[in-house]
Amino acid sequence: MRLQDVGEISIIESVRRRSRYLNNVVIGIGDDAAAVTWKNGWLQLLTTDLLVEGVHFLRDRISMRDLGYKSLAVNLSDIAAMGGIPRYALVSLGLPGDLKTAGLREFYEGMYELADAYSVDIVGGDLSSSPFIIINLALTGEVEESQILRQDRAQVGDLVAVTGALGGSAAGLATLLTPELSLPSETIERVLAFHDRPHPRLREGRILAKSGMVNAAKDISDGLGKECITIAQSSRKGVIIWADRLPIITETKQVAERMKVDSLDFALNGGEDYELLFTFSAANLQQLKELTREENMDFTVIGEIVAEDLCYQIVDSEGQHRPLKAKGYNHFQ
Repeated sequence: MRLQDVGEISIIESVRRRSRYLNNVVIGIGDDAAAVTWKNGWLQLLTTDLLVEGVHFLRDRISMRDLGYKSLAVNLSDIAAMGGIPRYALVSLGLPGDLKTAGLREFYEGMYELADAYSVDIVGGDLSSSPFIIINLALTGEVEESQILRQDRAQVGDLVAVTGALGGSAAGLATLLTPELSLPSETIERVLAFHDRPHPRLREGRILAKSGMVNAAKDISDGLGKECITIAQSSRKGVIIWADRLPIITETKQVAERMKVDSLDFALNGGEDYELLFTFSAANLQQLKELTREENMDFTVIGEIVAEDLCYQIVDSEGQHRPLKAKGYNHFQ
């Protein structure tokens, strides 16, 4: 049997089943980051991401500065999803010999732009020749053990919410792959910003963690539908998403309309939004609204956690139910 016959999720699950933890592991394989016992009530967070040219990005469609920025941003988003504070990064690169030295300098300028903004130290890594660009980042962080956010604690009756807007990154990718869309430059710039320079929600993650009101959380890297199902499955629950509540900006809808697709598909399945998806008790809605208003943070309630036997559903504006499917990005399939 080939990897393409089983897919990314099954591969990860087979590795997870074989895992053996010997050194104070609190959260292992499966969440946005691993967590291990560290010091005085704090956990250390560990995460890593791999970006491969031709799979995750096209070299001629993104500036090297934006590529450096995005490479760190996707890791920072994992720390944000755990409610943590990022600390140290290791950067390993596979680079083709024809890459300009100026391009590599721009790559690190983009990475340091984000590292400096969040006080992240780049402390090492590795370098190798490669026929195409390969980027691997490993990032550590820390979070109070009593405040860590994780994906497997959703409760029946929880509301499901997201930060920011959905589908913008997918719309940005669409404009890169189909430049003949002839959209207004303002529209293209807005959605490309979501795709090329995602904003890791570290501040929002800390606010949610410190609130003590969040039961489960993830970042939206592989598509809202897939991430909702991951939280539900991990928590042994079901989930219902209300389609007409999804926050989709006008520019994303414009791109979808020009491509003759439903903007809902961008929001549910596009991926790389790097917003936070989280659940909390409906009884805490008003209190959480007041807290986040004081902190100048916005979120949108988009669904609810239900009993496991109700599975995963999406409800349209007319009240029609249909299955919610994990159609987000899946390597090897």
